[in-house]
Amino acid sequence: MRSLVPLAGMMIAAHVVVRFAIVIAIGGCVGGGDLVQTPPCSARIYACDAAVVLDETEHGCLAVPRGAWVDADPQTPGTQYDCSVSDVQRYGEADQAEQILPACDVMESNAPCWRVVPDATCPEEPAALEVVRAGIPPPVDNQVSAYCLYGCACSIFGGS
Repeated sequence: MRSLVPLAGMMIAAHVVVRFAIVIAIGGCVGGGDLVQTPPCSARIYACDAAVVLDETEHGCLAVPRGAWVDADPQTPGTQYDCSVSDVQRYGEADQAEQILPACDVMESNAPCWRVVPDATCPEEPAALEVVRAGIPPPVDNQVSAYCLYGCACSIFGGS
């Protein structure tokens, strides 16, 4: 379940997950993201998701809480970030609507879309996620929700 939380005077989307039953069942992560168990199961390695905080220009530095970003295609040079980005209108209202944004193609012809770009001003990782609209205005009453997967090692005693 996602909810809005205040951060530095802005409202951002934050991921809230009740995980008690999951922790008991598989010894998963306590805190920080959804669990997606990845083989081998005995290694207790999971993919957790981290919220990406975007500014008013729909640009935000990637900051992995712990571990390393999941590479969606290890055969391709560089990190291929595994992210989920959506436009959410009327967030939290009965008539809330969500449009999932695709990753941008090479020519950005599928805007609105998202991409990860180099950004030397980012303190933890020199990369940022940004939404590309190509002149298409965002929907009215819109909140962008962005999450990227990172690897986290977990134990039955909680946390990584």
